[in-house]
Amino acid sequence: MTVIDDIKSRLDIVDVISGYTSLSRAGQRYKAPCPFHQEKTASFMVYPERQSWHCYGACSGGGDVFTFVMQIENIDFAETLERLAQQVGITLSEHNKNNPKKALLDINEGLNTFFKELLLSNQGSEAREYLFGRGISEDSIATFELGYSPKDGTSSLKYLTNKGIDLATLVEAGVVRKNNQGQYRDWFRGRLIIPIRNSKGELCGFGSRSIDSTVPKYINSSKTAIFDKGTILFGLNLAKKSARTDGLVIVEGYIDAIIAHQNQFTNVVASMGTALTFEQVSEVRKVTNKVVMALDPDVAGQQATLRSLASSWDVFQKTVVASRSKVRNQNPLLFNRQEDLELQIASLPDGLDPDELIRRSPEEWTSLLTNAKPLFEYLLPALANQLDVSTPQGKSRVVEILFPFIASISDPLQQDLYFQRLANYLDIPEHTLKSNIHNFLDHNRRTSTTKYKDQPASSQRIQTPMATPPNVERDPVEEYCLALSVQFPESIPNSGLAPEYFFLPGNRALADKLIEFYDDNSSHIPFKKFGIDEHSPLGELLEQLLHKDLPPMDYRDRSSILQNTVKRLENRYLRDLKLKEGILLEESDTDLSMDPKIGILTTNQRIKTNETNRSWIGTITQDRR
Repeated sequence: MTVIDDIKSRLDIVDVISGYTSLSRAGQRYKAPCPFHQEKTASFMVYPERQSWHCYGACSGGGDVFTFVMQIENIDFAETLERLAQQVGITLSEHNKNNPKKALLDINEGLNTFFKELLLSNQGSEAREYLFGRGISEDSIATFELGYSPKDGTSSLKYLTNKGIDLATLVEAGVVRKNNQGQYRDWFRGRLIIPIRNSKGELCGFGSRSIDSTVPKYINSSKTAIFDKGTILFGLNLAKKSARTDGLVIVEGYIDAIIAHQNQFTNVVASMGTALTFEQVSEVRKVTNKVVMALDPDVAGQQATLRSLASSWDVFQKTVVASRSKVRNQNPLLFNRQEDLELQIASLPDGLDPDELIRRSPEEWTSLLTNAKPLFEYLLPALANQLDVSTPQGKSRVVEILFPFIASISDPLQQDLYFQRLANYLDIPEHTLKSNIHNFLDHNRRTSTTKYKDQPASSQRIQTPMATPPNVERDPVEEYCLALSVQFPESIPNSGLAPEYFFLPGNRALADKLIEFYDDNSSHIPFKKFGIDEHSPLGELLEQLLHKDLPPMDYRDRSSILQNTVKRLENRYLRDLKLKEGILLEESDTDLSMDPKIGILTTNQRIKTNETNRSWIGTITQDRR
């Protein structure tokens, strides 16, 4: 008997489905309104004798207990297997055998126990005072498993090595680092510790906050095989149950989320200061289609909101496209009954963070969320405040930015409404606006289908309009990379610099020029020329970068710093390529075993290698300091 058969033999499909929807007996069967689509009559049938289910209504789905749980929870087979095995008391020994990720998870769980005990000890008194001063209760401390890391820099190391864990594994787990002198030191020292669990509840890493004037204020675990803060939303494991009915609220910081849960707002998660990523949005879509973003009200917080929207916009649209493609192909395991994500923005009062507002007035927080503005209603005035909409140029830029959003709306009535709003706001005839948007979209479709038609699918990039607020036109990482290159041109060799890693056209053109000029003049690069006309837009950009202030750095570190920065850009490019190739495959009728799959596999390997190299380069640079 296989483990799947064993699990099925211990489960009753009626009991499992009854945990999600109310069943009523109909002869030897059970029936209910289908949980996967809205209907007035009960077309969802459960057959105990066959241990199966089938919907005779709109979705026409069906299957066994595994397919039901996969579909209702929107999880993959591996997670379903693990969940159901645990439910019936089966240990998946083969699943966990020789599993390197499980070893890292076990290290984190052990270290978490150590941190929690220290918080309750005399050593943790300062951290406890900080928590109580922020209004965090003992119950919340227990719920979120908060802890404390000692200041000496070796206590965690000794605790784990005494358990027989070797140093190489501890470094791999990201809890210990090796400095330039060959010494092993704790990653966290003298900090409040905040465990970070993924949506399944696995302890993937830690966040930390200084409790004195130590900088930086926040430090997270280093990127490992099980931890990448860009793939996790803090608190989602605790929030997903209420999020299914109440939607999800995204705040920026750990404390914001903890205080929210403490005040019974259990649908709140934290982005941990990052712009939303494809992986995070994918996690969101598993539990809800209603999202409210409530970020800090200061200038940095507002800019973070715009950055998050800009970087995530394409992601939101891609997940919609992917879900529609899956429905079209009638894959019952991937059916998504809620295609469109309802994204709203809550504008916090000036001077108050979410945790401060919640502690001051839970009622005001509730009202704030209730009155959150739809994305379009937030963006239109926000963009108008940054652009002069009295000029044709300003109007054109606003329209260009908002085109992708309006085009992505599936409801034609809502789309028309937004056309009207935008036209009225900018004082543009509606018919002119609609004509232009269709021309705009046609141009982008032609670009995506003709520009690369002779290339293999694995190298094609889908060209979709990407909404970028004006402030995003100055990409700090791209600028920093180019400033390093033009101010220290001797660092360009072996840096891996490539034009395609730059998303902004001007930056990409300059990178291409630098690489081209270096290839032609490998012995020496003039410091200020690079063969660029100083009066051209490219020349003006070059001049700005030549005079850009850079932090002090040892001459030995220049090359490694540039390499690390290039790796960051490369990683962003690869993830973007991976996403677009994935969507291309989803929309293709091609067999998944065909060549396009190879492109994604190659991209995955490049990402993995890139992250390893980047981590290594960054460690060297830090240790020198």
